[in-house]
Amino acid sequence: MNQWCGDRLLTKECPVCSKPFTTYVSQNIRTCSVKCGGVLRRLPLKTCRICGRKYKPSHPNNSGICSQQCVGLSRTKPVIYRMGYRYIHLPDHPNARSQGYFAEHRHFMEKKLGRLLKSSEIVHHKNGKKDDNRIQNLELMDDRAHRSHHAKERRRNKGGRYF
Repeated sequence: MNQWCGDRLLTKECPVCSKPFTTYVSQNIRTCSVKCGGVLRRLPLKTCRICGRKYKPSHPNNSGICSQQCVGLSRTKPVIYRMGYRYIHLPDHPNARSQGYFAEHRHFMEKKLGRLLKSSEIVHHKNGKKDDNRIQNLELMDDRAHRSHHAKERRRNKGGRYF
């Protein structure tokens, strides 16, 4: 909670005792007193809960995360949904998206086949539910067969549905 106080003064909150104090902008003072500065310097090393590295906390109420990179990693979700499909966090997969997520149904099909899927191969959900990734519900098709399958399905259902 930093606030400007006049022309060159800055009001800060002490990270140790939470009291507000005033200092000059040019000074790099972090605590309200020498006593609080000693407390801050004597804080024990903490272990980062993300990477396990030891670090010196800059604040007594530190969250247990050592760096901005680890903050980003702490915010990754194990599973996200995108357009109805489940994506799992697999940052080391060669076909993962830039944030490290990969389509779960494609991952399960790759595990079953024991190889990476080609970009032209489509994993089709037999029952039409995009988040039902049981291996018995998944079918491997090439792009042409997949488009043909859905075209036949649209012709079959055309009577009761308008697009």
